Amino acid sequence: MSIHAAANGQLGLREQTAFDIIAIPAIGVRNACETWRRPPKGEGPYNFIWSGMKTPRIFFFEFDQYKQPEVTGDYGITEWAKKLLEALRKCKEITNRDLHFAAHSTGGLVLKRALVTAMEHALRESSGNPAELALSAEDGNTYTSIVEHCHSIAFFGTPHYSSTALSDGACAESISHELDIPIPYGPRLRKQLRNTENLDWMVEFSRQFAPLTLHLLKIWSFYETLETPLRVKIKPEKSPTMTETTLWTQIVDKRSATLADEYYYVGCEEVIPVGATHAGLPTFDNGKDKCRLDGYRDSLNRIMKDADFENRGYDMLARTIHVECHQFHKSLANVSRNSIKILSASPNPTLSQVFQQGPGHFVELRRTKALAPLADASNELNSQPYANAKIPSPIQQSDVQLPMSPSNTTASASPCIESGEEESTRTTIQENLLASSSNGEVGLGTVAETEGSEGLLNFYRVPEHDQYTFRWIHVPSNVMHWAEKVLRRIEMEIADSSWQEILEDAAIQRDDRTAPTPEDSVWNTEHSDESSIINDILENPLACPAGPSLAVGARVVAKEENITPECVLSEVLHNPPRIAQVLQKGQIGTQKDRVKLADLGPLIEDARERISMVKAAHTLPRTASPKTTWVTLNRAVIQERRTPSITSTLLKPIYWNFKQKRAGHGRPHGRYMCPSFQLFYPRDSMDEDRADIDPKFSPINILQAYLYFPYLHWDTFGAAKARNRLLKDIGSTDRSDKYRKRLFKTASDEEKIIWQYGYDPSELFLHPRRTLDQYGYSDLESTETRDADQVIFRWAKHVYRKRRSAVEPQAETQKSQHQREVDLDADDSSQEPKAVSPISNQTTGEESLPSEVTDNFKVLMVDQLWSWIVDDKNVVTFFPRKDDAVHSEHSCKYTCSVSDCGREQRTSEADLRDAIYFDLNGDNIFQFTHKTQCNDCLDFMASAVWHATTLFLDADKPDNPVAKDLRVLRIFSESLCSVMDECTKAFSDFKATQDGVWNSIRGKKNSHSMKELEDAIKQLCNSRDLACLINVRDIKDELKILTKLFSEQTSVIDTMVKVYIEVDERSWNKIQHGRAIGWLEEAKEKIANHQDQVDKMKNDCDELCESYRKLLDMKQKEASVVEAACARVSSDMATRQNYAMMTFTVVTVLFLPLSFFTSLFGMNVREWSKSEHQESLRAVMVLSGAVSAGIIVLALGAAFWTFWTPWILRRPSNRRDEA
Repeated sequence: MSIHAAANGQLGLREQTAFDIIAIPAIGVRNACETWRRPPKGEGPYNFIWSGMKTPRIFFFEFDQYKQPEVTGDYGITEWAKKLLEALRKCKEITNRDLHFAAHSTGGLVLKRALVTAMEHALRESSGNPAELALSAEDGNTYTSIVEHCHSIAFFGTPHYSSTALSDGACAESISHELDIPIPYGPRLRKQLRNTENLDWMVEFSRQFAPLTLHLLKIWSFYETLETPLRVKIKPEKSPTMTETTLWTQIVDKRSATLADEYYYVGCEEVIPVGATHAGLPTFDNGKDKCRLDGYRDSLNRIMKDADFENRGYDMLARTIHVECHQFHKSLANVSRNSIKILSASPNPTLSQVFQQGPGHFVELRRTKALAPLADASNELNSQPYANAKIPSPIQQSDVQLPMSPSNTTASASPCIESGEEESTRTTIQENLLASSSNGEVGLGTVAETEGSEGLLNFYRVPEHDQYTFRWIHVPSNVMHWAEKVLRRIEMEIADSSWQEILEDAAIQRDDRTAPTPEDSVWNTEHSDESSIINDILENPLACPAGPSLAVGARVVAKEENITPECVLSEVLHNPPRIAQVLQKGQIGTQKDRVKLADLGPLIEDARERISMVKAAHTLPRTASPKTTWVTLNRAVIQERRTPSITSTLLKPIYWNFKQKRAGHGRPHGRYMCPSFQLFYPRDSMDEDRADIDPKFSPINILQAYLYFPYLHWDTFGAAKARNRLLKDIGSTDRSDKYRKRLFKTASDEEKIIWQYGYDPSELFLHPRRTLDQYGYSDLESTETRDADQVIFRWAKHVYRKRRSAVEPQAETQKSQHQREVDLDADDSSQEPKAVSPISNQTTGEESLPSEVTDNFKVLMVDQLWSWIVDDKNVVTFFPRKDDAVHSEHSCKYTCSVSDCGREQRTSEADLRDAIYFDLNGDNIFQFTHKTQCNDCLDFMASAVWHATTLFLDADKPDNPVAKDLRVLRIFSESLCSVMDECTKAFSDFKATQDGVWNSIRGKKNSHSMKELEDAIKQLCNSRDLACLINVRDIKDELKILTKLFSEQTSVIDTMVKVYIEVDERSWNKIQHGRAIGWLEEAKEKIANHQDQVDKMKNDCDELCESYRKLLDMKQKEASVVEAACARVSSDMATRQNYAMMTFTVVTVLFLPLSFFTSLFGMNVREWSKSEHQESLRAVMVLSGAVSAGIIVLALGAAFWTFWTPWILRRPSNRRDEA
């Protein structure tokens, strides 16, 4: 096996390249270059499909050993994958280089198997068990570097889900001819191609490969659209002879060539048809499908250019965002007020810490920290003599800090104790400590009176593990990537906990699952002797399901005990309980400072398989043979692989990826989860006769559920504007490392999350906070205009102007008379017009307010509550916090560090997290009893829905008052009343204007009456009425959006109530949920009340719109009547003017000839005077005619100068061009 570079002229080894391409042909191809060459060999100059790209180098993988017949028959996909990995590790030219793999046909299966193997080895390397995995001297790459530097893959007709043509022996000869394979595929390879999903007994090969796709930026899956002619032999039923015929078929169809299916979603995959046969796919039918080829090359260049920067911000961001972990527990029977309902992790761990160690670790760390001072005090008390004993002082808040709650305060000093009672008091203290310790309760040190005595200690009590009920994990952002990672981390924590219990439990019980059926137990070994089995495990571990873990573990144990791995495996086969120690040494792990989402899948599978093998080993008798032991272990692994994981249903694409709705414009605000609730029932508790229930079952036989719930919230206009600007520019933002560092130093947490997860190649996107209009019109590409015209935003501007206008006159009256005179003189002397204040009422239009004012105004937002019940002990919530970096006074920052935990925590008004937390963990004295003490995860989910529904709109609650500028329905009502008042005034003004118009028309016709008529006509202008109509329509539009929100909330709550009732009736849970159902019914009732108010306002809007339409119509008709009246008046005046002009015309006609002749005969010319020294009449006429003609020409020229000027000034060349 070898990897060689193309020639220098064909994208081979050369300088100044950005990434490398590893091209893998189909298994057994004679010459790898020929697969990607165009045109084919012997047809002139050639190149490859990557020719023309300046940045990559290309390497070809050759199946050198395929030409040997003995290798061809024995090798399968796994053996070729080993050869590919070996070649990649030894190829020093690709060390620390970004890689793009291109694989054709069966070569794609070899690549997938190689990457799965490399990932498993990489995890074993990072777990600290590098036995037999270290690089040799000639190796240049590690398994980890191969996986991490692989950024994209192109599959050309890869049969991910088998292929009839490739696996059928009748087509073997034709397939080898089409693909230029010297020897047809053997029986073993064809058998694997017949069932690729069960390759190496992995049961679901796609499930093993799916985590790797989360690392990748892009996957191209090309499939053929043209059929390939295959010559096959046929034999008629009644004829003894055989003949040949041509079978036209697609060797790998679209379904098999597509990596994703209904169970495994691959967000980065793009499925592309190519007009070519199976053999012509790698060359795009010799370059004829140029459109697909150019698209692939351009996309590859762009993806690999960004590959260097995409993954760098994840670790930094995970170390910034904090997660809340709260452990609920049962209330203690003998404690009423001082019971702790929630044990919270303190300080809150970061996402990175939770991914690395799990949420349970930090809850226990909090408990251990709280108990440590008490343990020291108890030891000191017991170690001292009674005569010298001193009562320990109460533990101060700085020493032991209980969960963030107003009730968690401790006494500042201990009570005084008389000397005569000292010894008896010490005895009572010790008895209380011992009694608490024996009951699993430890006092944390506050003093209070108890019955029958004074000054005795009463304790805050910390529960033991058997009192735990469930745990709440909360992440303050709607990031799908984090959601999936947290759920898988909880599953991994459950698996690790089960593994630790197995290691600690000496007597492991028999597995309660159903025994494997004969179909499940098809695995067997060809070897019966012990040495052959051990040799098979060490030499070929990938060929058997239980091999990899045992092989690595045996080598590690052998190195520690200074024995051979064969001895370790021999002991395991003869003493099966020994397998737990070996598997513990061979378990895979992750890097100490980072846990990737793609790593969690293999880690969980490894833990589950280890547990299944240990359980199976303890069911074997001590007399079991090595073969029986080996077969049992492998069958246990296969059975476990066929068993769904805990999160397999919750993260199933139909309930997770496909629930995400995306708008066609592709903007982030168009993404949201479809509001829904789904409970997954225990399979064993479902009756067969219950056909009315949708059979959605839980894989762990425990109730599971998911909830996607929209709810109303708020934000400042400045924060919403900045967020929308960043979301708009996310595609064009500079994603370089320099920009990332600058952003992560100055930006808020929300801006960092938007930059990092606004675009995600795996399509596990961030769902940003959306304004009300972005929620209602998610398909609208831009809602900037609508966001800046929200009802509560306009109301805030109106209130601001009103308050400023009330303040300014008061300030004016405080001025001295002298100062006012100076101001007036200055105003009179100034020739410039005075600027109008932004809040002035001197203009009819509204002046714009400065941004520093409007940025603090509120706007409505619609956020999403995501919640999952993973099992009966874990509930997870994701919803955003209001984080405004520009206006920190409105920030909601409840994350804390080690130094400031519990101190100076600013909370946001109407915040969902605060409402849930302080309701469930507040002071018992002030709590409403119907909302406290959630007994299980279903109760908690109902409580979260109750708060999300009632938090914002229920503004009159005495325990949670809402600011005036956030009382949404009241603001809508006030805005509507203002428009109603404007409408009333508009009708009154219209009546007054109408009277004025008719009075002017009926009055005396003169210039004054015409001026009055013009003023009255101006009052008929409908611009203000049109503005009010638009205002009413905006209010109605936002009320419709609220109706949509209420409808979705009601639908989800109805489903929850129905399911909760069903759970109680069928006794699927030990706890009844009557209170939770009551909370949901109460939330539904409040939504109905809000909806009634909204419906009433919508009806008022309809009436107002109709009134304004009528008013505008009447004004239009009145304007038409006035226009007709004015036209009649104008006509009368024109008639009178015509009479006057006719008189002037008659006079002119009569006197014009007389004037002409009088002037003519009055001239002193020779003809009239008979004097020789006078000019002749002819000379006078010529002179006067010439002068008149000149004056006329000049006058006409001046009159038409504007018409001739453009033509005269135009260039002669332009005039010629026009001609």
